[in-house]
Amino acid sequence: MVDFTDSDRLSSMKFFRISIILFVLACTNLGFDQLNNRVQDNLSGSVTAPKDITVSNPTSFTFTVLGDTHIGSSGGGVAQRVVANAVAAGDAFAVVAGDLSQGGQDGEFTQFKQIFAAQNLTFRAAIGNHDIYFGGWDRYKVQIGRSIYSFNAGNVHFLMADTANGVLGQDQLDWMEQDLSRSNATHKIVITHFPPWNGNFSSIYKMSSEEEAAILKDMVYRYGVKFVFAGHFHGYNEADIGGTKYIVTGGANDIIDIGQKMNFVRVTVNGASISSQVIYLQ
Repeated sequence: MVDFTDSDRLSSMKFFRISIILFVLACTNLGFDQLNNRVQDNLSGSVTAPKDITVSNPTSFTFTVLGDTHIGSSGGGVAQRVVANAVAAGDAFAVVAGDLSQGGQDGEFTQFKQIFAAQNLTFRAAIGNHDIYFGGWDRYKVQIGRSIYSFNAGNVHFLMADTANGVLGQDQLDWMEQDLSRSNATHKIVITHFPPWNGNFSSIYKMSSEEEAAILKDMVYRYGVKFVFAGHFHGYNEADIGGTKYIVTGGANDIIDIGQKMNFVRVTVNGASISSQVIYLQ
């Protein structure tokens, strides 16, 4: 039997901590490399940009926000229920906060689109970490389109951010600043997969860079963004920060985090007012 001294234990713990730090740094660098490739694809114009959405009454309409449909997983059947509910309620369109697919596969993206097409509901989507698995970006950009873009629907301006690697990067932050500064829409909304805030939950449920999260929150505040919607956490959480409502809604699947329920959000636009309501599925 080997008898470890306190010095040995301290050395072992120090090595373990350094190894974890190096691993995290390596993943972060890899994330920035992958993100930079997507940013170049997006901003070069080589990937199709989704168009604005026309609504019958540009100052009075509702739409659904859902996240983490995970098509291709055992929990991927919930999306159909959300879409059916949105159509029955007369929602003009739906916005998805990432993780459309389970593994970034062609068949999963195809099935995701078919769910909306079958009920004639227009959607716009942000990209999630599951959507880039196994080289998923090469398939996502063909099947879904850009991962960094903005669009207008009535008097609402939407900015769709790419946080699939948990980071934004300076180039994307610069683009976001320009986009928000140019919009004079009555309401502005940011959609991202990894949230910049998620209450008291562990950091695995939010953006990996606290600095970038702070920059995003400051930008949102300066340009009067009304909502920031995100997914990733399979549940629901919300808070008002600096006049902006931050909502995490990643419950459009039945692989729910502990203590949470399946959910999505309905947003109501009525002239100069805009409000949200969480809807739980049984």
